[in-house]
Amino acid sequence: MSGFSTPVRDLFITTAVASETTAATFIASASNGETAVLKKDGSAAAAKGEAAYVIGKDSNGRIKTSDTLLPGQIISVVNTAPVTVVPAYASFDVSVTNVAAGDVYEGLVRIQEFGSRSVLDEYPAPFNYVFASGNTVDDVAEGLIKSLSFEFSRVEGKHDKYINNITGYDKVFTTEAAVIAGKATLTNGTFIWVIQNNKAYIVADKTAATFALIATTEKTDWAVELAAGTAESLNANPWFHFIKLDGATPKIYIIAKDQPSTDNKMSGYDVNFKVGLRILDSVDFSENSTVTVTNTGKVSSPGAGKKVRALEVFAKGHTGDFYRGVGYPNNFDTTYDADKSVNYYMITVKFKQSMQDINSLSGDPAQKCLQIASSTSAAATTLYNALVALI
Repeated sequence: MSGFSTPVRDLFITTAVASETTAATFIASASNGETAVLKKDGSAAAAKGEAAYVIGKDSNGRIKTSDTLLPGQIISVVNTAPVTVVPAYASFDVSVTNVAAGDVYEGLVRIQEFGSRSVLDEYPAPFNYVFASGNTVDDVAEGLIKSLSFEFSRVEGKHDKYINNITGYDKVFTTEAAVIAGKATLTNGTFIWVIQNNKAYIVADKTAATFALIATTEKTDWAVELAAGTAESLNANPWFHFIKLDGATPKIYIIAKDQPSTDNKMSGYDVNFKVGLRILDSVDFSENSTVTVTNTGKVSSPGAGKKVRALEVFAKGHTGDFYRGVGYPNNFDTTYDADKSVNYYMITVKFKQSMQDINSLSGDPAQKCLQIASSTSAAATTLYNALVALI
C-alpha cells in the first residue's frame, strides 16, 4: 500500500490537550478524550531533537499510543481547519415569457453513481409541467415542484411527509454566515431557507448579531399554513428538498439531503446530480428554449464528522476490529469516538517509517501518517505547535 500512498496508521480523536506531562500521570489522571505529545520514555513533554509519541485516552478510558516519531524523520505537520459544509444544489428561475398554451416545461434530474460508485449507474428522473392558458408564473413553479415531488416519491421505504410552502420563502441563503451578512434584507416573521442546514426558519430579529438570534425558531409546525391553504403536504423522498424562492420571478432550488451512514457498511455518499430544463413547443415538441440551470457542487470539509468516523473505522482495522460482529466468539460491538455531527480540525503528521525501509516504486524512504481530529481549535493549535516543535 505504501508504494502508492502514505497510509494512515493511527487516528486520534481528541477534545482537549491533557495537562499531565508524564505517561504515568496521563494514564492515572487524564480525562477521557484528552491527548498529549510525550518523550519516548514518557518522562516529560517532548522537545526538539527528542524521540516522541502521541498518547491519547478514548471515550472509554482506553490508552492508545502512536508509533515513535524519531528525530529527523518527521516530514511535515499540517493543521487543517474545518470549512462550512454546504450541500450540492441546483437552481433556476421560472419564467412564462414567450410561453404559449400547451408548451411543455421538460426537466431532468440526472443522478450519477446511483446505488454504487460506478459512473455507469444512473437514475434519470424526469419532471415536467404543461403550460395552460391563464397560468401564472407561480402556477408553473408549483407545478414543477409537484412533478419533482411525485417523481422522487416513488422509491422504496417509508419517508416523512414533505411540507411545501406554496407562497415560497422570502430568502434562500447558502450558509448561516450569509444570513448574518444579509440580515438587512430580511423581514421579521417571514420564512427563510438555509441550504447549509437544509432547514426552514422564521426570522425573529433581523437586527441581531448572531444567526441563532436572527432565526430563533426552526419552522417545523405547518398546521396553520396547511389549514389556510398556503402550504401543502407532498410526498417526501430520501434525496432532495424542493424549495421555491418567492418573488416576481420565482426561483426553484433542488437541494441534496445529507445521506445516512452505517459504520463499516454504508458510507453515506453524497448525492451526485445535475439538472437540466428546457421548454418544448406545443405543436411539434421542438425545443423553443433552454432554461439556465445553475448546478452548484457540494462544499466539503476534510474534517467532516462522517469522513472522520469512516477513517476511524478503517484505522481500527489493524487492531483486529474488522473481525468483530462476524459471529461467535467475535460478536462484540466496536465503539467509536468520532461524532458524525462535528466538523473537526485535522492535524496530519507524515514521517519516515525508517531510513532502511525503502519504497519500492519511488526509491525514497517509506512513509507513515498519523492524524489527530480535534473538536476544538484550541486543542488543535496546542497539539500542532507541540508537533512542529519536534522538527
